[in-house]
Amino acid sequence: MAALGHSYGQSYEERTVVRNGGKGNPCQQLGCSLLVSALGAVMFWGSLYMIGCNEKSSVCISRALIAASESHTPVSCEGGEGSSGDAVFFSCKIEDVSMPAWTPSDFGAGWLKGAFNTKAVKLDQKVEMYQCREIESTRTEKENDKDVRITTYTYKKEWSGTVIESNQFKAWGNTEAKRALESGCGRDFRENPSFPMESDHRSSDTLYAGAYDLTRHLKSVPVDSPVAIKNDKYKVPRSFARAGKRQAMEANPRRVADDGAAYTYDEFIDYYGDRADQMWAKANPVDSKEVAADDGSVVVRGNMVQTCSALFIGCVRISYFESAAKHVSHLAALNSDGRTTRPWVAPASWMCSTNEASNQVDLFSVGRSDPYTIVADAQAANNASMWLFRFVGIVLTIVGVQCFLQPIQTIADLVDQFCDWFKFIPILGWGLDFLGNVVSGTVGCAITLVSLGIGLPASFFVLSVAWCIMRPLIGIPMVLVALAGIAYTIKAMVEYAKIGKEKRQNKKTA
Repeated sequence: MAALGHSYGQSYEERTVVRNGGKGNPCQQLGCSLLVSALGAVMFWGSLYMIGCNEKSSVCISRALIAASESHTPVSCEGGEGSSGDAVFFSCKIEDVSMPAWTPSDFGAGWLKGAFNTKAVKLDQKVEMYQCREIESTRTEKENDKDVRITTYTYKKEWSGTVIESNQFKAWGNTEAKRALESGCGRDFRENPSFPMESDHRSSDTLYAGAYDLTRHLKSVPVDSPVAIKNDKYKVPRSFARAGKRQAMEANPRRVADDGAAYTYDEFIDYYGDRADQMWAKANPVDSKEVAADDGSVVVRGNMVQTCSALFIGCVRISYFESAAKHVSHLAALNSDGRTTRPWVAPASWMCSTNEASNQVDLFSVGRSDPYTIVADAQAANNASMWLFRFVGIVLTIVGVQCFLQPIQTIADLVDQFCDWFKFIPILGWGLDFLGNVVSGTVGCAITLVSLGIGLPASFFVLSVAWCIMRPLIGIPMVLVALAGIAYTIKAMVEYAKIGKEKRQNKKTA
């Protein structure tokens, strides 16, 4: 059916009547539910496998970290200590050769000459532009006996580090949406301009700390410290000229053309073409007051320069960030050259072989530290990762069961939709619709309870089995609890199945 829409403020709302909530006919719904059911089976077993692997990996990592903490050798920053393959620890200053001097010219921003000159392992240039964005959202609501899909388009101005493509906006093909666009982004908005410069990254080619070459860990050095920009007058280059003219336009948005009518700067471009800049400079403002020419200067705020004093679409801001790292700490194994390192392999233990990544230690951190702190931080990160994967695995296991039982929910929803057909009957139609909703909701609750009853004990059982293998004293009691939970779930399901069977038999004999 045709969509109906209206605008309010900076948003445009389009309403479309759909059948069955857009779910398709009964055959399509059943087919989709069967596909979801197959996906649920894969998700259930895959999640259980992930839980087991996570427990094994976490235990192996913990054992390797403990072994490294107990067997490492502290070495000096001058080098010449430790043997090849031994676990060593050092905390050393980053050498000057790995800290080049950076200026804006390294990013092609020569017009910011003198803004800063800093030495760092890395430096980032972040470029953002003030642009118009269209935000689309969709929801479905019931209105009387109809399912209505409501699509909302909201227009707003915001900073973005990438070009927002505006040529596909809904507003260009819909009058009501155009009104919302004008409210959110201005009546004179035509398009988001292209970036006159791009975000970029600069890095040292090497990372030397004392006598050691840690270049392989260069990617681990963060870039998060703002670079202070000297507060001075900087002239915007010609590539920013359009933004400068837009700033003048914002100060006095309309000027009088040869035909006596008042136009915006964009309209001057449409009217005069290549002569637009020349004619705009000669034209009088609508209030007959001359507007001072934009001097092309920028605003400096901390580590950021902005090409406009008042925000308008096309305004650009450039920020700079450097790596504040001056010192690094490292625990790993030395190579035979005594300068480079590699991951240290912990001795093999029960279920933890030397070929697995979880049995290797290669710790790197920025700043001064000691071996016990760096190991403790790694243990904390390992524990956090273990609990995160546990939680995700358990949730996916429960969702897997729920997806597997989705065909039952679909059948209940079809019953609900069938009852909706009788809404036109006074009183009785309302009652049938209500009963249909009750059936659909009750089945949904039952499926959720069954999913919890199967997913939770199954997940806990896999956890306990993993701990039985890795740490039997803790794992055996966990297995007993898990088996009790599984037994309770199975018993409850058998009892409900018995009740259902008895009801069917009673109906046959009746």
